Amino acid sequence: MGLGRVYDRLSNCQGCSECYGRGPRIPWADANDTTAEWICPTLDQFKVLSHTARGKQFLAMEVAQGDLPVTDDLIQIFYSDPGCGLCTSICPQLSLDFLKAMREEIAERGLLPEPNRKLDLNIRERHNIFGSPPERRANWARGLKLSKKGETLYFAGCYASYRQPSSAQAAVKILRACGVETAYLAEDEWCCGLHPAWSSQRNIEVEMAYHNLEKILESGAQRVVFSCAGCYSSFKTRYREIAKLDFEIMHMAELLVELLHNGRLQMPDGHKKKVTYHDPCHLGRGHLGKNSEVYMAPRELLKSMDSVELIEMAFNSRWSYCCGGGAGVVSAAYPNVTKSMSQKRLKEAKEAAPILLTTCPRCIENLMDTAKEQHLNISVKDLTSFLAEEMGI
Repeated sequence: MGLGRVYDRLSNCQGCSECYGRGPRIPWADANDTTAEWICPTLDQFKVLSHTARGKQFLAMEVAQGDLPVTDDLIQIFYSDPGCGLCTSICPQLSLDFLKAMREEIAERGLLPEPNRKLDLNIRERHNIFGSPPERRANWARGLKLSKKGETLYFAGCYASYRQPSSAQAAVKILRACGVETAYLAEDEWCCGLHPAWSSQRNIEVEMAYHNLEKILESGAQRVVFSCAGCYSSFKTRYREIAKLDFEIMHMAELLVELLHNGRLQMPDGHKKKVTYHDPCHLGRGHLGKNSEVYMAPRELLKSMDSVELIEMAFNSRWSYCCGGGAGVVSAAYPNVTKSMSQKRLKEAKEAAPILLTTCPRCIENLMDTAKEQHLNISVKDLTSFLAEEMGI
């Protein structure tokens, strides 16, 4: 574990500078501009090369060789990186694998940041990231009369279950309007394990995975649908490395596009609203979605609505700027970093439209909290909830 599992690859960096040498805010680069403009959020935040993918790979190699102590400053470098993966979009180096390995090394030395340790303990003991009572997990579904068995199962996730129930309710109502009945796991649903996977506690993630997969098998589901980009990513990537999955995995946006194509989803008319869309890191970029980069589905939904005018931000799709949450790792250990990144994203969004939509509850919470704190006049909404409002259900 730790750096030992990646040691043979730590010296593979060729020093080409591509992970920090592009983008309008880094004018001193010598790399050819062969991609769309982009900005590394951590370099943009700290303005120091040790926060780039190249810098972190070099630091990890120094630690692995015993030439560099693990200090508080070093821990900050590796735990203030949201793991958005822009660097892996332009470089074949497995930068995020090195990031995770270094976090494992830090945790094995007993130096895991205490806020992250607390969240992982919540997940292990109470099966949700907030430490809320497990018996309250299914409260969002009261009155919906959902079955625990069915062909299509809706996996709500911690955020929809405890903090954003309207998004889960909207998903079920829209699917019912399209003739799709969904089952759910109720209190048997556990956290997907995204936070421990990124904080370095893989054993907790594996425990969550085996439990969830066992309960899904008992439900008889052939298709599992997610509104949460993080839960989707967990199942789409790491769960497949843990066990064989015998069911289809879909994000809500993907399923809604499928229903739109076969005529079962009828888009509403209404007063024209200008909106912009924020791409969650865990719903795009190949390193997280295993080549299932869900960029077009949300946009196709929005463009099919006569009541909506979609205005893109400058940094979108693969080059989208991260909200800074980092699977809850950064927002827990270094909340000011998350706030700073969210603020930059919100300012970009405000220039585009008064309504910011996204498909990740973590992004919604980070962006919404920052907008409120900074008194930014912009509405942050879940895409599915927005669609339900437009449909009047």
